[in-house]
Parts: sequence; C-alpha cells; structure tokens
Amino acid sequence: MLPFLIESRGRIVNIGSLGGIASTKPMGAYCMTKFAVEAYSEVIASELKRYGVNVSVVEPGDYRTSLGDNVIGYVKEREGERNSKLVREEEAEAKKWLEETKENYGKRHDPQPVALAVLHALVSSRPRFRYAVAPSADQFNWALDGLAERLVQANQGGGEHALSREEMRNLLDRAWDKE
Repeated sequence: MLPFLIESRGRIVNIGSLGGIASTKPMGAYCMTKFAVEAYSEVIASELKRYGVNVSVVEPGDYRTSLGDNVIGYVKEREGERNSKLVREEEAEAKKWLEETKENYGKRHDPQPVALAVLHALVSSRPRFRYAVAPSADQFNWALDGLAERLVQANQGGGEHALSREEMRNLLDRAWDKE
C-alpha cells in the first residue's frame, strides 16, 4: 500500500483526540492510545513528507459518539472479574464518571465539524498537520493548558539546559513563525 500512496502522492488522515494532547482521570487508557496516535502521526509525517505524502491528525473534543456507551457496556460485562481491591475501586470510579457524563450525551455537539476537518485534510491544497476540533473554547483551552503544562514540566526537568521564561517565549515565537 505504501508504494501506491507514494506514487499517488496521497494523504493519510489519522483520528486522534484532544485527549491525545492532554489527559484526564479516569480516561488514562483512552488518552494513552490517543497520545500514541499523535506520535505515530508525527513520525510518519516526517518520513513521508519527502515523497509528497501529506499526513494530518484530526483531534476532536467531546462530540456526540457512542464511545461512552461502549465503555460502559465493556465495564459492566466485566464487573466482578477483578481481584484487586484497588482495580475494583478505580473501575467503580470510572464507571460512576461515565454514568454521570452519559446524562450529558444528548447535550453534546453534533460531530459535523470533525467530518469537515477530515474533509479539509483530504481535499485542501494546503492541508494542516493538526486539526484540533473542539465544541467549546473551554475544551480547546483545556487541551492547550495541558500541553503548556507538559512543555513547562519538560523544561523544568532539563536541569542546566532549561530555558528561561524569555527563552521559552522565543521558542514559542519561532514555532508560531513556522506556521
């Protein structure tokens, strides 16, 4: 398939999530998989760019889908299978959180903006690499806050190589100018 993709100068559109930019309890397993989609997309984008293949990742927020129902069903099917008290407690907490959020499913936004982002990535003459598609400013800001926290934490862990606040601003300015 790769030779055909290269020959046709095709496109790859992966579906990530805002949960692949920032994570939250009790969505650890979901967020881990979406972080992996982010990394995979970055790697294949850099590998395939020289062949003219565009790679995009669409990162939807909390839109109306069947994900919550599917997870609740999975958790219910496996109730009582856990031997560890800690795992049972975490599972109960996750189930409670999912049930509470299920009440808001009907209020969630229609996923059409996600489909439009995928369409843009597929047909645009200048597709973007990332399409963060959030139904609200709060969700978008939550993801960016999480990303900014990780950036600051990574810098603080840099020891003698850590950047000053001004150098961090310059880093952001350089990244902004690349776009």
